Amino acid sequence: MQTAVRSLLFDEQVEAIFFCTNTLAIEGLKQIFSLGKKVPEEVDVVAFDQSIAYDFFEYFIPHINQPIKKIGEEAVRLLIGQINGKITGAARICLKADLVTQPLNEGKAT
Repeated sequence: MQTAVRSLLFDEQVEAIFFCTNTLAIEGLKQIFSLGKKVPEEVDVVAFDQSIAYDFFEYFIPHINQPIKKIGEEAVRLLIGQINGKITGAARICLKADLVTQPLNEGKAT
């Protein structure tokens, strides 16, 4: 991971990195910090899925929230349909995901 992050930051000089999982994002952020880069001043980061570990960073990590419950419901519905012979072949399901760019409780009194 360090080689990939170093290549992106120094060879390619990217402005932002999108990590496709929260686990990769956490590891990638560790590598970015170890290379002396500042987030978000020098490189922006966006991740897929939220992690409680993001709460330990000084800045908010933008992330894409997936509708996990709905994904599970659709998977079960398709599986039952296949078992009962009502669904054959491939199925395409599109569900809405949300890009979260600021803390959900920002501006609210606690």
